[in-house]
Amino acid sequence: MAAVANGFADKDAGTQKERYRRALLQRQSQLQADLKRAAASAREQLEPGALDPADESVLSHRKETLFAQVDRDTQLLNEVQHALRRLQEGTYGICEQDGEPIDPIRLEAVPWARYCVKHQAERDATAESERHTTL
Repeated sequence: MAAVANGFADKDAGTQKERYRRALLQRQSQLQADLKRAAASAREQLEPGALDPADESVLSHRKETLFAQVDRDTQLLNEVQHALRRLQEGTYGICEQDGEPIDPIRLEAVPWARYCVKHQAERDATAESERHTTL
């Protein structure tokens, strides 16, 4: 079976691409709904003095956690949208570092993957190393 430029086998290209596209669209919709709910939750206002200091502390911690989750969801939404653009452009399933096909098993697990396992591990190790040097 001959491989095409985007890493998919000729025979299965349409079916695989459509399955990935559906998974990405579903994830995009889920993330957008989560972000909408988080925005509504963040806008909730309480009357001044309605909470005692301990409750205010708990509420403050919850909002910090919510903002961190919103940041992660926004980043993931950007990755999902980037993957959808790559599908349209015909570059989906290709490692952005070396141009080689990304293993379909990886794409099943992480449909928005930009890199093969090897290069993603290298990027993660570099990021982890940079985190430790800044601490």
